[in-house]
Amino acid sequence: MVAPRDAAAGGGGEAEQELARFGGARERTLAMAAGVSQERLDRAPGPAVSPAGPAAAAAAASAVAAAAAASAVGGRRWSPGEVLDHLLLAERFYRGEMERLIEFARSGKPAELRRSFADLDISVAFIPRPLLPLLEPPLAVANLFLPAALRDLMTRHAWVPAQNPTVATPRRGRPGDELRADLAASLAATRALFAANPGLDFSRMVHYHPLLGSNTVPRMLRFMTLHEQRHQDQLAAALGGEPGRGGGEEGG
Repeated sequence: MVAPRDAAAGGGGEAEQELARFGGARERTLAMAAGVSQERLDRAPGPAVSPAGPAAAAAAASAVAAAAAASAVGGRRWSPGEVLDHLLLAERFYRGEMERLIEFARSGKPAELRRSFADLDISVAFIPRPLLPLLEPPLAVANLFLPAALRDLMTRHAWVPAQNPTVATPRRGRPGDELRADLAASLAATRALFAANPGLDFSRMVHYHPLLGSNTVPRMLRFMTLHEQRHQDQLAAALGGEPGRGGGEEGG
């Protein structure tokens, strides 16, 4: 059994901080989706238009990168509703991974979980799928020397175009009210997971990802935040507004 430790002494304090950041990001996503009509949620965006000003251009570039990194559905870009569903499915997946790590720790097993390209069913642009397993060893070594700040930037801005796993492929045409309710409920479930496991040292629970490298539970939460923020840029571009502020309902 893993002996409970003071949260501040172990990874609990860090996990609490990262969970708060993720909660803030999810609340911004919900604010962006509030009041958006079903027609607009279902509408896939057209070609990007270059906005004026460096800030707007930077946000647009991030949105384009997010859209490029996201898997196209039937050769088209995701609609806002599909982006929301992708965020929901991604959170569910990572919460499930964290649940397993916590189960391992509580049962006295090594709190480590290794995933391969085959496990996650992901791919990287321009690299044939059959070659991906050959890249796992060199990627693992490269991730050992990759600074955390640089890894965060790569996640936030989708510098490595990758296709999402099947488990996170969004469903088209989901009702907006259902999406918003599921996103709120999923955040509550993630918060409840940590509330039910106080005092554990989450910094000793490690998840191995073929692209993201090894990450503790707090780092997994940070990835979830950056992933959410990246797709907020995509939502803002599709809905017409600033990331995290929403575009409101379309008039006319």
